[in-house]
Amino acid sequence: MFESAVGLVILILPVVGVVCLIFLFRKSKQANEESDRVFEANLMRLSDGSKASYVLTYNARKKSAVVALLLAIFLGGIGGHKFYLGNIVLGILYLVFCWTGIPSIVALVEAFTLADTVRTINKISADELMIIVEGSPPDQS
Repeated sequence: MFESAVGLVILILPVVGVVCLIFLFRKSKQANEESDRVFEANLMRLSDGSKASYVLTYNARKKSAVVALLLAIFLGGIGGHKFYLGNIVLGILYLVFCWTGIPSIVALVEAFTLADTVRTINKISADELMIIVEGSPPDQS
């Protein structure tokens, strides 16, 4: 009886893993699309002279939720996703404690919140750029 339960767990575990990955990638894709919508809405509000600088600067600052997710899954134990998202201090902390395995576990848990984190980072970046380029804060809608 115990052997059949172990066999069942061995069969179900990869299925659960694949379902989680599909969920995470869909959520990351949605976060990227929402960031693009915010970018386009801000772009429509700018004058023609300001659009080029806004586009170039935003594209240089923009983070991809899919890239952050992949880094969290494969290099999360050494803080790869933290370095990518600009959180250097936490990245170094992950790197220092990578030998314990704890950062790897934390990175896998963080993978479920990365899409929202990237969405927030991109929105903040877009709002900061609107203030710089336009000279006034964006609408709070």
